[in-house]
Amino acid sequence: MSISIAMATYNGAQYLQEQLDSFSSQTLLPDEIIVCDDGSNDATVKILEIFAAASPFVVKVICNEKRLGYARNFEKAINLCGGDIVFLSDQDDVWFKTKIERISQEFKEHATTWVIVNDAELTDADLNATGLTVAGQLVSAGQPVEQLLLGCCMAFRSELKPLVLPVPYQNHGHDGWINTLGNALNCRYFVPAILQLYRRHGANTSGWHTTSTSPASKWGLFSEQIKWENIKVDPCAASAKRLEQLNVLIDRLSAHKDYLQKTFPNKIDLDEVISRIEQERGANELRRSLQQRTFGGRLTGALKFYYAGGYRQFSGWKSLVRDVIR
Repeated sequence: MSISIAMATYNGAQYLQEQLDSFSSQTLLPDEIIVCDDGSNDATVKILEIFAAASPFVVKVICNEKRLGYARNFEKAINLCGGDIVFLSDQDDVWFKTKIERISQEFKEHATTWVIVNDAELTDADLNATGLTVAGQLVSAGQPVEQLLLGCCMAFRSELKPLVLPVPYQNHGHDGWINTLGNALNCRYFVPAILQLYRRHGANTSGWHTTSTSPASKWGLFSEQIKWENIKVDPCAASAKRLEQLNVLIDRLSAHKDYLQKTFPNKIDLDEVISRIEQERGANELRRSLQQRTFGGRLTGALKFYYAGGYRQFSGWKSLVRDVIR
C-alpha cells in the first residue's frame, strides 16, 4: 500500500519546517510528497527544496506559474499523487509520528472505507496545548462528527480520485467535497484518535466556532449564527447554493455509476443513494420556494414545513426562524 501526501503551500515559511520534520519522523514513511506552491514570495520554496534534497523519500515541488487559489492548488496536488492512499496536509500543522502507520492500518482493516478522518488537538501559534480537540469541539457544540471535514485530518483511497476530480470548487472546498462523497457513499470512517496538532495562528484558511482555541458550546455556536453579518446572509442564496451542491453530487455519482459498481469493494445500491440525495434536494426546493414568499406566506409555509418534519433536513427551529425573518 503506497502512500502519497498532497500538500499545498503559499507563504508558509514561518511554520513549514515543523510540518516537514513531522513527515520525516513517521514510524511509516510516505512514498512520496507532492507539494504545489501557489506563488510564495517568502522562503517557502527554498525550505521545500532543501528538505527534498535530504529526504529519504520522493519529494516533488511544483511551482505554479500563476496563482490557482487554495482549493484548485490542492486539486492539482491530489491529481499528481500516485499512491494508493492520499493524505492531505496543510503547511502549518504537526503530525504525530504514528499518524501514517495508524491510518494505513485502518484502511487495511476497513476494506469498504475510502475516506478516513482523524481527530486533532487544537493549539495556539506556538503549539501550546489547549486541551481541546476538533472532534471534541464539534460534540460540545451539538454537531455530529460527520461535519469534521478538515482536509488536514483526511486521507482517502486513490480509487476515489475519479469522483473527486475535478473539484467543483465553485460551491465546494476540496475537503468538503471529499467528505460529501464519503458520506454519500457511506464509505467515510472517523478515527477518534488524536493524530496531529492543529495550529491556530490567526491566518488559517478555516475559521469557525468549533476550531477555536476557546471551548465550544451549543450557545456559542448559536450566538455565532445569529450575529448580524450571518443573519443578513440571504437564506435564499444559501438554499440555492445547497441545491447546486446536491445537483453536482447527483451528476457526479450518476456519471460514475458503472465505475463504482465495478470498483467499490462492497455491493452498493447507487440508485438508492441517488434517490436519498434527491429527497434532500426536494426538501431544499420546497424550502427555497417558501423563502421567496411575502412575510405572511413565509410564516404560514414555514410552520407547516416545520410540523411536517421538513426542517429535520436542516437546523430545526433555527432554520425556521431564519426563513421567516430574512
